[in-house]
Amino acid sequence: MSDEDAVHPLLRGGPPAMWETLGFELVESGSGRAVLQGTTTPAHENGGGVTHGGLAAALIDSATGSAILTAVEAGATIATVDLNITYTRPIPLDAGTLTATAVVDHVGRTVAVASCEVRDRRGRVVTLGRATYAVRSS
Repeated sequence: MSDEDAVHPLLRGGPPAMWETLGFELVESGSGRAVLQGTTTPAHENGGGVTHGGLAAALIDSATGSAILTAVEAGATIATVDLNITYTRPIPLDAGTLTATAVVDHVGRTVAVASCEVRDRRGRVVTLGRATYAVRSS
């Protein structure tokens, strides 16, 4: 395997711009699994004094997509068609690093599904998610 093959497909051209904007980092990927991290900041405040749920949703969408990309054929493209989020507790602005762990549940010819949990730095589940992707082979 070449060095380029060992790089996650999303990172071959550098991290996605959205990841840089939100401060996400891929810390693990392979074999239908991906782990991303992001850190809460005051800029993520929702107006109610806690972290906006969109941060966790974006983290789940990015982690599940990353997991799916490790399980589809090389060169395939994916697009989110459904994203389900369950917020299990408020995420304080000072929650620190959030870790999203995603695993692939199903990969078919045209559809793939992955599940994800987001934990705070204390290991508590703060958000659960499941995403469905359209898969287009190259």
